[in-house]
Amino acid sequence: MAKERLTDLNMSLKDVVLAMGEGNPGALNVLIRLIQEAESIDPDGAMGGFGTILLLDSLNIYGGDIWNLWKCVCGEDMVKMIAVLRAYQLGGLAGMDQDRILQAIRNRSMVDTDVILAAVRERLPNFSPLPDA
Repeated sequence: MAKERLTDLNMSLKDVVLAMGEGNPGALNVLIRLIQEAESIDPDGAMGGFGTILLLDSLNIYGGDIWNLWKCVCGEDMVKMIAVLRAYQLGGLAGMDQDRILQAIRNRSMVDTDVILAAVRERLPNFSPLPDA
């Protein structure tokens, strides 16, 4: 397994994004959007988008894999991407364990994000509430 990229507590947010993105323009865009949007999507998440980036690092998901997670696995939907990561973090809700996430990324295959999102919303009622909620 790859070595985690975020090992220096003195890294700036720019350094974190560059280390995680590995120069992949799509990944850099996703990481910036995570920083901007994660807190409003998942208000119960620790440290907003930075917490989500730390989770990506702990799963050894970098560069093109970040892009593939967002684009291919989660259908270009930031809410669903964060839900997939939170499902893993919450103990594998809806079967989202590390192997399943990495296999979906490598195969560029979607997972049932609607089921995952519902499971996360059940556990975390503040997670990206439905428009009529």
